[in-house]
Amino acid sequence: MIEIEKQVVERVHSFDTFKAIAAIAVVFIHFGGFPIIDTGVKLLARFAVPYFFMISGYFTHGSNKEHIKKSVLKLTRLFLLSALIYLIYNIISSGVDSIFKEITLFNAVKVFVFNSPQITAPHLWYLITIIYCYILYYIFGKVKEKYLFFYICVALMIHLFAAEFLPIVFNVSFVFTAPPIVRNVWIFGFPFFLLGFLAKSKEKTLNNLLFSEVYAMFFTGVTLVLIEGLAIQTGKLHDLYIGNIIMVIAIFSFCLKKKDFGKQGIIEKIGKKYSLWIYILHPLVGGIICRNLILKGYIFKWLMPIFILFVTLIVSILIVFISNKIKLLKRKVFS
Repeated sequence: MIEIEKQVVERVHSFDTFKAIAAIAVVFIHFGGFPIIDTGVKLLARFAVPYFFMISGYFTHGSNKEHIKKSVLKLTRLFLLSALIYLIYNIISSGVDSIFKEITLFNAVKVFVFNSPQITAPHLWYLITIIYCYILYYIFGKVKEKYLFFYICVALMIHLFAAEFLPIVFNVSFVFTAPPIVRNVWIFGFPFFLLGFLAKSKEKTLNNLLFSEVYAMFFTGVTLVLIEGLAIQTGKLHDLYIGNIIMVIAIFSFCLKKKDFGKQGIIEKIGKKYSLWIYILHPLVGGIICRNLILKGYIFKWLMPIFILFVTLIVSILIVFISNKIKLLKRKVFS
């Protein structure tokens, strides 16, 4: 979702196309209520955030430290703006007292160690985590690739063990499986970021895969994640399943093999220009809509996620349009 600022790289149109699909998937995870198929949709949609991290890692390959510094600053400003928007919304909807109750040492630790900004909006963990990813790459970017791959494997195994297998085997469902413990830079964000980085390094090898092998990998992931989520019930859906990892690797491989997929289409345009803002704004838009539209019924359950997505897209288009006009005005004033 985030690419290195001003870095000269080949445009991968398929990445943008799937960024739009991934943004839609995130909306469906948080606001989906599709009758009958809802659980299946939410399970499959969990490829989305790992995909965003992989894209960032892919475009980081070969970048210099100056580019990384600029990206960290840009992301930090975006996070602070997003946090302010949600802080104001939370004060309006819940009152100042409820916000002050969240200002604790424990919550501060959750933000800085486990990337969980509960006081603003939980989904903004992505922005904090991607900032951490760039900082970690800045520090450890010269480490040999075999050690990076070892870290990826160990980190994802720890995540899966804590989030998926502990609840099954030991019925542990609080300390080890709480989102901040397993959904953070250390065992989620940075491993996928590095996976994208290594995909760039091994791009020729991935391009040697046959399309039939990529499709087989994808449908294997789809089948596995449905088995994991539907057949092995632990009381709630987790952030990541083994099948999701296979799915996202297959999707990424497809994008590298077919870089013009979706080129000049509306889906590509949405992914390129608006996917990040869709991610940032959809809980705000969805929260406002759900508070003010008290509708029930079978058809409403199908239409609600789509309506939230549509409104979020419109708001995102307006924000990008206004932002571009402000940038243009600044250039004219200071030129």
